[in-house]
Amino acid sequence: MAAESPSVPATYKPSEFPSLDIALQISRDMLAAQLSHVDSLDTKANFVLGSSTLLTAAAIALRGTTTQAALFVRVGALLAVVAYLSVVGLALLAYMLRKYHQAPNPIDLEPYMWETELRTKGDVLREVVDAYAKNKIVIARKAFWLRISLFAFGGEAVLLAIIAIVQVMS
Repeated sequence: MAAESPSVPATYKPSEFPSLDIALQISRDMLAAQLSHVDSLDTKANFVLGSSTLLTAAAIALRGTTTQAALFVRVGALLAVVAYLSVVGLALLAYMLRKYHQAPNPIDLEPYMWETELRTKGDVLREVVDAYAKNKIVIARKAFWLRISLFAFGGEAVLLAIIAIVQVMS
């Protein structure tokens, strides 16, 4: 962290950088909100996994009353299991553990004990902005897989609805 920054003169006027504190605080808040968003995505992935499991169990439990309906319901239940496996695979891609960046790393701050406050704040701000940008890419990928798993879950729900309608109609 320290090696990347230009040196700041030992004497400086804080009024020359009036927005540094504000920018640093906003950036820290945004990084914290971003990491909180990861938790909400994980909660949604949990919902998809749990609900998909219930739908699949319901599809397997259905039985047709006529021979033709029974065959359709069994094939539908098999398709529901295949859909379930797809949903689980996609949700797990969204749910996988990933490395998220937090800034600043406390280990990197030790050399700053002898630096000016301005330089420390400037470097920390750059670290926070960099972490935010890197996390944004990882979170977008996570959200993509979650979105796809939600579509697959919707397809599974439609399949179960069709199976249930055929059973009721037979």
